[in-house]
Order: sequence, then structure tokens, then C-alpha cells
Amino acid sequence: MSTPTMTPSGWYPDPSGRHQYRYWDGKGWSSQVSDGGRTATDSALRPATSRADAPTPHPLATPAAAITPPGWPQPATQHSETATPSPQRPLPSPQQPPVFQGPTQEQVAMSKPPPAPVAARAGRNRWLVPVIAVLVVIAVIAGLLIWAPWVSKVPMTPAALRAQSPTATSVVVRWALPTTGPVVDHYLIRRDGVQVGSVTGKVTSYQDNGLNPATAYRYSVVAVSGTVRSLPSSALVAKTLTPPISEARLQGSWTVDMKYLTGGAGGHPVGDTETDTWALAPRCTSGPCDVWVSGELSGTTFTMNLTRAGAVYTGTTKAQIFTCGTTAPMAPMQNTLTVQVTVGSARGNHQAWAATSWAGTMKIDSPYTEPDATHYCPASTDTATLTGH
Repeated sequence: MSTPTMTPSGWYPDPSGRHQYRYWDGKGWSSQVSDGGRTATDSALRPATSRADAPTPHPLATPAAAITPPGWPQPATQHSETATPSPQRPLPSPQQPPVFQGPTQEQVAMSKPPPAPVAARAGRNRWLVPVIAVLVVIAVIAGLLIWAPWVSKVPMTPAALRAQSPTATSVVVRWALPTTGPVVDHYLIRRDGVQVGSVTGKVTSYQDNGLNPATAYRYSVVAVSGTVRSLPSSALVAKTLTPPISEARLQGSWTVDMKYLTGGAGGHPVGDTETDTWALAPRCTSGPCDVWVSGELSGTTFTMNLTRAGAVYTGTTKAQIFTCGTTAPMAPMQNTLTVQVTVGSARGNHQAWAATSWAGTMKIDSPYTEPDATHYCPASTDTATLTGH
């Protein structure tokens, strides 16, 4: 029996005859085979048979013949599934079973490290495309996570607006904190489409002051993140408080309609009317208070102070309104005017609760007047209604 040799690993003719080449790993035959430059796997190593067709315990020995590296093109060799003894390699006699020695020294000397078979290169190329595709997908995902175009850079539109009017000249607007989107740097508050104020992104309310009483305003809020603005919130209509009429401020220029109820020294018959102009100036800078009147009556001017008591204003003054006599000699009369008016309506005007109408009465007292020794005018009283608008 021969002794196995220490043969280096490499490609050698397949001892089983099933394939052209089989790989020797230095200790034994592997399952890697090659045919016509293409590699494959064959784990079955056909056992040798003797001349009497009896299986031997070892595979056929490798023939000591010149070989061609597996990577080189070669005509394909057809093999049957039944092991057939090589005509060039007589089977050992049954009395002396062959001992497998691996590749011979001559085969080792002739064997060179073969280049990678075409099939192996093709297999690597098949795997290269999916690997590159996976790497591209990973890169795209990483880029998207950094850029994240689906994450909106536009801040969330403020929602859940609500408002109340703590005073007749102010409104407090509130909204909810955003639940998604980028961090809000600040909010812009718009009134009737015009920005009137702003607050930081941590504040969710704003008080708008200096408004007209009993007036409706439309509010909306815009969130700002960096240089990006959200859409304006849904508009919210809020109305300032309506003060009582007694809080109305009596001021401005008024057209006054007079209608006489009784006639006297003035010579105005009952039902007679006239229209005059009065200027009313409050004696304070804001709110309701006493009023100074500069008026006109029957072509004569007069002044008086009206004292306020809620919505009612009263005052008295002396003025030469009428004369005694209709022909010369006529004497001026020192008439006493008594006025009482009550505010009837008001509205917001330039941040003030201002009266828009009032009504009242005027009494004109004329004293006894004697222009000369033969002519006189008895004392009398004229009354008239007043309507200011």
C-alpha cells in the first residue's frame, strides 16, 4: 500500500470522471468542480470500481497527465451517471485495492492557480448590482431623513381662536399651541387684515387696546418660524363691550331743531320751528363730563354750561335773545335760557363712546321790560322742544 503525499491545494482533473476538474484543498477533494470554464458544486465523489466491477473504498487516483487550468475554454465532456473505468487508467487488481494519494507531484508541478472561472465572475456580477442598489437606497433614505421634504417647514396654522372684550375699548384674542410642525418663533396678530401686534412663540394670547366701544373687529393670527409664515388662521369676529348710554360723551357740532310749544315775548306762534347750530365741548379730555355750549338762537349767539347727571345735561344762562316791541323804540330783553337734554343714542368713535343723538327742552323767560314811559312788555315765557342730531 502506498503512502499519501502532501499535495498542495489546487485544481486537478476530477478523479471520479464526473467533471473535468475538481478542487483539491490540500487534504482531500472538495465539492467544487469545473466544466468548460464554469464552476459548480458536486458533493458526490464517485467511488472507484475494480476490474470485477466491485467498489473500492477510495476514489480513483488522479491521472498523471498534463492539464489545462479550468478557466480556459475547453470542449465539454459528456459523462454518464455510471462510473466507467478510464481506458488509459487500468483499475487496480482486487487483491490490492488502490490507495488514494491525491494529485501526483507531476500534476502539482503542472498545476497553476487558475483564474476565476467565468461563472464565478458572472456570479459576482449578479450580486454586485443588488448590493449597489441597496447602498443607493440607503443613501437616499439617509438624505431624505436629513432633508425630510415631507416634513413641512411651514408652521402649523394657529387654531381654536377665541376672544373676549374685558373693556369697551379692548379685546383679548387667544389661540392653541401647535401640535405638529416646526417651532414657532413668534405670532403676528392681524385686525381687519392689518397687523396690529406680535408676541413670542411661547405666548398664545394678545390684548388689543385703543378700540372703539360697541364695535366689531375681525382677528386672525399667523405663526412665523424663521422666515416662513403659516397661513392666517380662520377669522374671528369680536365685538367690544357696549357701555350704557349714561357713559356717552356729549361732544361735537350739532344741528338743533326747535319747535315752539308756547309763544310769548319772542313773538313765535305755537308750532313755529327754527334750526340752529350748537357746538358742544366736554370739560374733560375723555369720558362723559360737563359740556360747554356755544349756540345760536333766533339769530343771536349765547353760551352756557351744561352739568352732567348720567345721560341728562342741564344748564341756565342769560342772553339778549328777544327785544321789547315790534317798532321803534325797541328795547333788548335780558332773557333767561334754561336747557335740559338727554342723550338718546351713542356709538364708538375714535376710541370714545360718543353720543349720536339727544333731545330735550328749552325755556325762555322774558322779564318785564319798559322801553319808554308809554310802552312796556310784560313778563312772559316761551317753551320749545330741542332735538340734536
